[in-house]
Amino acid sequence: MNTQTLLLFGISSALLSILISYLLVHNIEKFFAARQFSVVGIGLLSALAADTPEITSAMTAVIAKQPDIGLGVIIGSNIFNFAALLGLPVLINKTILFERSTLIKLGLLSITNAIFAIFVGLHFLSGAIWFAFSMVTVILYLLFISDKNPLSKKGIFQTTRRKNKKIQLKEDSVEIKILQSDFYFSILKISGALVMVIILSVIAEHSFAHLGGNFHLSEEIVGGIILAAITSLPNAVAAVYLAKNVSGDALLSEAINSNTINVIAGVLFPAAVFSSALSVPNNISLLWLNLMILTVLLIALYMYKKISYPIAIILILIYMSFVVYVVT
Repeated sequence: MNTQTLLLFGISSALLSILISYLLVHNIEKFFAARQFSVVGIGLLSALAADTPEITSAMTAVIAKQPDIGLGVIIGSNIFNFAALLGLPVLINKTILFERSTLIKLGLLSITNAIFAIFVGLHFLSGAIWFAFSMVTVILYLLFISDKNPLSKKGIFQTTRRKNKKIQLKEDSVEIKILQSDFYFSILKISGALVMVIILSVIAEHSFAHLGGNFHLSEEIVGGIILAAITSLPNAVAAVYLAKNVSGDALLSEAINSNTINVIAGVLFPAAVFSSALSVPNNISLLWLNLMILTVLLIALYMYKKISYPIAIILILIYMSFVVYVVT
């Protein structure tokens, strides 16, 4: 295809993915909130749904034996997500508050898996071993936030009555009793929107990837900047929605869990299936960069207990510095 056609397909599919992403996260929030999922659980599910384009792109690159693009999409998306998911909602809603306990649980899981990814990149033990360790941390995390854990006062399936944790639903949907037909229809809407987001993201990804080839851009630029930003659009839409309609804890859950899911599904899982050598490039500086930015961000959030303008501006500047780093 010529450049004009690729540009048309890329922009139109990206814009459509933004619209459908809004519908997707809206239906996820409405469906699971009615079933008394906690805001942390809703953020986790939103991240899982919105991360599918990044994971699909990374897996496609690994299968095509392009580990530089695959890793670039994952880490580029993570850094973009910090700026877009935590920075953009603050610019819209000003200060966003959250609980430290939520941050600690999310941070421990994310940091642990970021370290596992570095061990994979260093080829220290088999990728399958680190993926197995990762699954153990995920199970422990889910058990810890589950209402089945007697030590957890606020489970993933429980709502809390605190003002900053309560999901603001419309008055006519607070005490709704959902019929079985509504249940299946809601599942159908969520599944359909998710499939459409994936398809549109793949079209946008292929369009901009070919545009990058037409302009002779490096794999690092194509993967780490162009594809990473394109595939992260659903996450950005979800973040703005959660910050405006749910709570700061839901936003934090979506942002940090998105980082964790990307690392597990985009780095650790391919290493377990295809081996570390095929799924991770020799240069793992992006993995170190991801761990460093994640650590600094978690420390800053823990200290201030809120996401404010200064943190949002710093996150945006970090992403701009990352872009300069990749380009140069």
